[in-house]
Amino acid sequence: MRLLTVIRLAGDAVPDAAARDELAALAEPVGPADWTAEQVWVDDAEMARLNGLYRGKPEPTDVLSFGNLVAAGEGPPAVRAGEGHAACDLWWDGAGDEPCEDPGDAGSLVIAPEFVRRRCELHGWDVAAEFALLTVHGALHLLGWDHETPPEAAAMRARESDLLARRGRPHPLAGEEADDGRR
Repeated sequence: MRLLTVIRLAGDAVPDAAARDELAALAEPVGPADWTAEQVWVDDAEMARLNGLYRGKPEPTDVLSFGNLVAAGEGPPAVRAGEGHAACDLWWDGAGDEPCEDPGDAGSLVIAPEFVRRRCELHGWDVAAEFALLTVHGALHLLGWDHETPPEAAAMRARESDLLARRGRPHPLAGEEADDGRR
């Protein structure tokens, strides 16, 4: 899938163009090649607003994924489980207030770079590795992956590791418990 960059009041914390190209390369194997997803960079205030609106948690978080695919539908799926790293069969969402008008638009990954950088500084984490993980993690959410249960978290972490390794990157959480609260 191709990532399209959108920057909304995210300031100097957004990775530079070369780093954003690397992040886009990490998302390429996720989903069919002709699909797109927005990678939206926002400030902490906008992330807190979105997190409060959609998750009931009115504080900033690192990444939110807003997908246009659902795990149930009629007719043949847009992508079958396992294809393009899809977790399950997925159909374009034709229901709700804003149905997907552009099949091929997998959704949006919203990242709060200021929040991410501060958290990395606090914990001594590599910022570039964290942005890489958040990009892969968010893209997998668009393809039906979740981490609500320990088995789901372990499977998602394994898939993240595979995608990161394709670009020569180790998983920054390798060896940690999958339900450690970080992802």
